[in-house]
Amino acid sequence: KRAVDAIWSEYGLKDKNPIIAICPGAKFPAKRWDVGRFAEVASALKKLFDAKILLIGGPGDRGEGEEILKRVGNSIINLIGKTTYMGSSEVISRCDLLISNDCGPAHLAAAVGTPVVGIYSSRNFPGSWRPWGNNHTVLRNDTLSCRFCFRIECETMQCINSITVEQVVEACRKYLKQGK
Repeated sequence: KRAVDAIWSEYGLKDKNPIIAICPGAKFPAKRWDVGRFAEVASALKKLFDAKILLIGGPGDRGEGEEILKRVGNSIINLIGKTTYMGSSEVISRCDLLISNDCGPAHLAAAVGTPVVGIYSSRNFPGSWRPWGNNHTVLRNDTLSCRFCFRIECETMQCINSITVEQVVEACRKYLKQGK
């Protein structure tokens, strides 16, 4: 908690602005939404809600974080690879919302009571790996003939890339209007 208190103090994070965590990583390439779209979502939420944006993830996600920073600017806080697993859960617990691919932090958020807007490929059956609980929105496209492929990698990434920036921003609205 003290380490996260220090982060909150260093970046002047207060309760008046929504605090949104974004996790652009995922274990399998087929579960990774385009990093440029995460940057667009971050920009839109900053503009619409004057939100503070935190990037979270493991050391293997640093490239995605750097790319988002390059596109959005230093007005977002890049914590990728800078917190422990328990530190990440504390960071997420203090956020109003997590936007994430299908990965561990989505489940951490559910465990600590933070709503999730999940961006999911249709490689698995619906509901197989969603965050536990009812206070989450999972966006996925199950209309494609290639759904339920269980692939780790995909040449087209059609299912996950068919999810739009606008869909993600719209899904975030209900959580940001009511607060945590």
